[in-house]
Amino acid sequence: ALSCGAWGSVSAQAGVTANGTTENINGKNVELQKTVSVGSSNYKTSMYVTNNGKIEVKSDTLSFTGVSKPADMIGSQFKGEYYFAGWLDGNGTIDINTKELYVGSKEVGADRGFQMKNAGNTLNIIADKIISYTGDGFINAQGDPGTSVANIGTADHRVGHFEAHTTFGKDDYGVAILQANEGNVVNLYADTAILDGSTNKNGGVIGTGGFGTVNVNTKDLTIDGNICGTYGEMNTPGKTASLNIVTDTLHMKGDVNIGSAGSDHSNFSRNTEVSIKANTSAVIDGDINVAGNQSNKDNTNDSSTLNITFNGDSKITGDINVAGSENDKATQDVTVNLGGKGDMSASKGVYNVNNNANVNFTGGQWAINEWNTADGKDVGNAAVKSGASVDVNGASMTVGKLETEGTLNLKSKDGKAADISAKTLKGANGTVTTDSLENKIHAEAS
Repeated sequence: ALSCGAWGSVSAQAGVTANGTTENINGKNVELQKTVSVGSSNYKTSMYVTNNGKIEVKSDTLSFTGVSKPADMIGSQFKGEYYFAGWLDGNGTIDINTKELYVGSKEVGADRGFQMKNAGNTLNIIADKIISYTGDGFINAQGDPGTSVANIGTADHRVGHFEAHTTFGKDDYGVAILQANEGNVVNLYADTAILDGSTNKNGGVIGTGGFGTVNVNTKDLTIDGNICGTYGEMNTPGKTASLNIVTDTLHMKGDVNIGSAGSDHSNFSRNTEVSIKANTSAVIDGDINVAGNQSNKDNTNDSSTLNITFNGDSKITGDINVAGSENDKATQDVTVNLGGKGDMSASKGVYNVNNNANVNFTGGQWAINEWNTADGKDVGNAAVKSGASVDVNGASMTVGKLETEGTLNLKSKDGKAADISAKTLKGANGTVTTDSLENKIHAEAS
């Protein structure tokens, strides 16, 4: 039988447990303390659900009282690692419907957000405004076998303003603000979103420690931190980590990182795919780093993929680094797809491409100002697909395969000719233009 509890407009009340029960929290301004123990562990939470338990909240405001400050430590660990807003421990549901949701505060904001473990969990949040200060994750959707989902807003009822900050430090690795693991799904729908998180090479604002899906759908998105496709130590060949952004405008200060380094908490086997689509404009003030996987696991058929679609004039200020795996460069697929309908020629235009990795221009206007292959590495490949136009501005390029189905514009710059050497040349419908007879394409075969 279901038992129901109801609370009114109270302040700083004790946490709530729903173990096979339904608990209703109704009030104007609700504040929950982290008083509920998670089993026999040292973890504490404000909400605990399991065994088909359900907690439903309807309020004007909902606040989760902060316990820890960033400097608070227990031994070598952050104190906040032990405190959570909500814990879904298997077949648990939390439904929150509030005007304003506050997780921690700027002053006391080093706890964690919502944690999922085991299977069959659901977190639904409907709110006009969400402000979060956590040590790392706002949501960490863990637990086999990929049957849990976190919905922060919906396509029909977006969060008006979602703002999340992490406080364990910009160099913190691991759990991102929005984190999906073991095949679970995290969805964020918001008009405006601000994600302020780690810039560690194995950290970021959206990410995974294994595999799963994070979908971010916004109108205006600001990111101060990385997109993390490098963290994890699991052996899951054939599984995919999928990190997806769709927004009208993107303002990002940070790097996009993909691939297992084989060390430093980046030692996995999986496929990693990151997709970023901006309908109006985008600025990524950082580097693109896409690498093939290296680890002590089976990486033979892994893939690392970045898809960029910029449909308005946009810019990437940093280098685009694309490197095939040292061990499996013949079998791993490492690809960056650069497309859309916008003009991206104001980008830095420096490409460092090695070991059979691929850069495909699939749409829009792009520029290559430098194309480099590292000493001792095999060359990469380039393709200009139909609908794309690429200026090669005085750059000297050596590639394995060159595909020209779109428009390739060879331009001299600062007294340097555009010079492309390719082992194989493919393309029957492409257009090549040149502003000088000094510009050349050399091909060994076609």
